[in-house]
Amino acid sequence: MTWEEIHSEVFRTKTMVDLKAFIKKERETKKILPAPADVMNAFKLTPYEEVRWVILGQDPYPDHRYAHGLKINL
Repeated sequence: MTWEEIHSEVFRTKTMVDLKAFIKKERETKKILPAPADVMNAFKLTPYEEVRWVILGQDPYPDHRYAHGLKINL
């Protein structure tokens, strides 16, 4: 199983479609982090089969250099 398969149903929901459209519109006039290419970055770089545990958390990014969706040590 891949992350795309796991997330596909969720990303097709009206809530997620609306959220994606809202964020896209906000990006036109505001600075939104992370950059579009870095959204869901951890899933892009980590194959599902290699995941043993997950820690969820949300911290504000100190600045654009840290907005890449990966753990950092400051």
